[in-house]
Amino acid sequence: MLKKNRLQHLTNTIKCRLSIFFCIVLFALSGSIIAYDLTSDKCNFEIAVAHLDTQFGWPRDSTYKIYLPNTLHDNFALFHSYPRYVFSFCGAFRYWIIEQYGQNNTTGLFEQGDWDTLKEYISKGNWALAGSMIDETDVNIPCAEAMCRNFLYGNGYYKEKFGKRSFDIYLPDCFGFSYSLPTIANHFGVRGFSTQKFGLWGGWWTVTNEKSLMRWVGPDGSFIYAAMQPSSYTSSIETDTAAGNALYNLTGMWINYDYYGVGDKGGSPNETDVSATCGLTDGKLNDVYTFPASSDSLFRILDSMERKKNFHLNNLYTYDGELIMKTHGTGCYTSRADLKKLYRDMEIAGLSAEPAAVMANKIAGTAYPQKKIWRAWFKGIEHAFHDDITGTSTREAYTSWDNAPVDLDSQITSFNEVRCASDSAVAAAMNTLVSISGAVSVVVYNPLGLDRRDPVEARLTFNTEARYVKVLDHSGKEIPSQIITGEGTDTPTIVFIAEVPSIGYAVYEAVPDTARTHINTGLSVDSSGSSMSNNYYTVTIDDNGDISQIINNSDDKRELFSNPHRLEIRTDNSTNYPAWEVLQSDVMSSPAYYVDENVKKTVAENGPVRVSVKVTRSKKGSLYTQYYRLYSDSAGRIVHVNNNVYWNTGGYMLKAAFYFSCYNGNATYSVGVGTIDRPNSGTDTRYEVPAQQWATINCGYYGVAVINNYKYGWSKLADNNLCNTLIHSPHLCSGSCYDGDTDMTHEFSYAIYGYKGNWTNGVEQQAQRFNMPLHAFQTSSHLSVTGIGGSFSLVKSSDSSKIMIMAVKKAEKDDDYVVRVREIAGATSNIKLIFGYNVISAESTNGMEDDSGSQTIIPSGTKNNEIGFTINKYQIRTFKVSLGDEYIGNKTGVSKSGTLASQDVEFRISLSVHGRHSLLKIDIPADAVIKKVFITDVMGRAIRTLFSGSAPIPVSVMTGLAWDGATDCGSRASAGVYVVSVITDRAEKKAVLHFVR
Repeated sequence: MLKKNRLQHLTNTIKCRLSIFFCIVLFALSGSIIAYDLTSDKCNFEIAVAHLDTQFGWPRDSTYKIYLPNTLHDNFALFHSYPRYVFSFCGAFRYWIIEQYGQNNTTGLFEQGDWDTLKEYISKGNWALAGSMIDETDVNIPCAEAMCRNFLYGNGYYKEKFGKRSFDIYLPDCFGFSYSLPTIANHFGVRGFSTQKFGLWGGWWTVTNEKSLMRWVGPDGSFIYAAMQPSSYTSSIETDTAAGNALYNLTGMWINYDYYGVGDKGGSPNETDVSATCGLTDGKLNDVYTFPASSDSLFRILDSMERKKNFHLNNLYTYDGELIMKTHGTGCYTSRADLKKLYRDMEIAGLSAEPAAVMANKIAGTAYPQKKIWRAWFKGIEHAFHDDITGTSTREAYTSWDNAPVDLDSQITSFNEVRCASDSAVAAAMNTLVSISGAVSVVVYNPLGLDRRDPVEARLTFNTEARYVKVLDHSGKEIPSQIITGEGTDTPTIVFIAEVPSIGYAVYEAVPDTARTHINTGLSVDSSGSSMSNNYYTVTIDDNGDISQIINNSDDKRELFSNPHRLEIRTDNSTNYPAWEVLQSDVMSSPAYYVDENVKKTVAENGPVRVSVKVTRSKKGSLYTQYYRLYSDSAGRIVHVNNNVYWNTGGYMLKAAFYFSCYNGNATYSVGVGTIDRPNSGTDTRYEVPAQQWATINCGYYGVAVINNYKYGWSKLADNNLCNTLIHSPHLCSGSCYDGDTDMTHEFSYAIYGYKGNWTNGVEQQAQRFNMPLHAFQTSSHLSVTGIGGSFSLVKSSDSSKIMIMAVKKAEKDDDYVVRVREIAGATSNIKLIFGYNVISAESTNGMEDDSGSQTIIPSGTKNNEIGFTINKYQIRTFKVSLGDEYIGNKTGVSKSGTLASQDVEFRISLSVHGRHSLLKIDIPADAVIKKVFITDVMGRAIRTLFSGSAPIPVSVMTGLAWDGATDCGSRASAGVYVVSVITDRAEKKAVLHFVR
């Protein structure tokens, strides 16, 4: 048996050495090839880098016109002198800038042909594509889907422009790394990670030599390889024998992974180091093979070994957890709150626009605006760069050309334009016919992948003044509503509870009324503003203006708070790195002040949909306005707190402190994909930590969660305490420019949710509903020409408590649709995706949407509109689907159009608009008489009358008309969605047109 084991060991070793040898040859360049064996030789991977901060102490314009061309030219010269030299450079956005400036012009210091020269060196392998992402972005603040797009569009750009991709995450200078990163990276085929920041700048645990190369495991159990001790990116070449020896003792492999180069303005390593690395005749420095390597080369080799189940990797250190910083980076979760709000708004706008564009493409045949969506994501995500969204750049960088506030707002506008155009196209294809004279049609859009009943606000335009408004669903039933503003005018803004299916639309109608609705929804508010209640909660507000108690009416009258929820003002003495750091001494000390002066409480709203108490107060030069709100129906499961703070209290931070009635030494925090449990602050070195959208304390049989939208910093000072950091504005050293949060207004919201059992009982769903609002818009009253009635759903899951639909979009390279999901309950489940159309084909793919690992899926059971699959704990899965033509979902409301004749004929309208020619066909009863043919926009405004004769003409005589795009006022119709109406003596028929320039 012993001989057999030795023989097997020898066989494995030979196989491993052969595979490793060939892997290394793949990365060898011109000149002598140095052969080595990773399992027996000492191997030092020397990674030449030039760290470039896209912005920091300088504006982006300097990077675009000076630092990028310098980086090109300096390294081109080294390639010429040292053919074996390999240089790694990251950030698809930087390459995109080079493409714009260095292709056919000489902007800044660029020279003619720089782009072509770069492509040549990339093809040869001298210039290595690194990092896989759009830029060296922060990975704690962006949401999970934004991180997915970071990889999709980063490596996607590489593949499109250079025919290659990267297999690593190269983040040498970022301020901590989310637990979710390995899970997301794996889904996009990225296999390695490197940073010098965690080891050199104080990660929350110490990197010892045996951990210099490790497996890093994410929430779903998948892992990537992590090089944790690569030395500083500004260092010279070196051989860390201690790390190599420690790894050898663990694995039998002597490996060192080392950065050398310059920073933070790009450029190239010094020639002495390049010569030392590339000039070794036998590749050895002392007894260590030292060679130039790309940043991802080691990870490619290790991945190949892993696939072959090489035994040398069995004892590699495995770490399952997060890589956040102890201190340096704790302020980045909160600094420059205005940017974080804009960035979150950009994410929400993008995730709302894409499903709408898919539905418009499917229902109305409108073109999917792929390039516009790509550019908005690409440019928007770029501002997650680790010295941008974190607030660590100088004031000049945030006010100069291409700055984050202006550019993010531009991308939000782009996404909103896509959504609004798509909304109009979908609405034009639905049955929006109103049933009451004077009513208007209102369509509500749900971008989330779950059915929901939530509040939505709508600004209406009536033909008469409206003292009150009545809202009806598409079955004609009145639902609760109330006017927010504009009472007694013809343009009121209302709020009502809308029921809208997953990834879908629902039609309502609103009409002026003479009396307030008498629907009892269980909402009430005390006239003094001291309490309010709904079917779920009773909320008490004390004389300080704080919520002193929340009683859960649906859970045995359980009190959720042990002490009032207060706004705490704490000292903020971070002067060395003001934007970067929140100090432990400030977080752990007692509050300096509470917000409790000049308190005034008033009832702001009292209706059947929403009640609210307005609280105004002040402290230390800052002014606070808060609205505590409760909603009716299932929307009332959370207590809303809307805040407007004019902050002028420099040298302090503001925290929202919660003391619950449940106790636990750990709190659970969302990290975008999956969750992480952390102990009370100071139990280990973590005291200020990041989270995505929610955190909760649970005592086993109930818990309380705090939900927010863009406040990422948290602390936990006791077993029953959570503190969410709202504003970070430290004392500033002389001449500092990191003061972006002082003397400005901050608007933000958070909510409180009490639940039975554990946090899987609705916390994730409530957070998604809070962050992704419904959208309502007024449209024209018309019949459906597609068979779609008063509601429409593209896709939903069979169990929204187990998975969340992350994205619905068009595929990058073909006409299929992509649906991405993540598991949210922390357990393996069997799930179905249910579509509104039959599934023609479906495949499970990776995040890059390529053929790697793709698997065909057969529609499940006898339902051709369903696909079934298994999803593991916190796993991400991506599916590509092709759908049939006929909508098979709910067609309620189509009957409003009346009975059609048994025999129809085609009435044709020949179109010649914007140089495009097509033929529109409308089925008309054969014996009908045409009275009028006209065109309107989706709001019902007249565009063109094609026929309106004094004598109606039988359809058998008038078989068609033509339109060249001219309007009645003599102009030309712009690109957009239009409705063609044909009025006959039998009925009114409508069709939808979509013009694209």
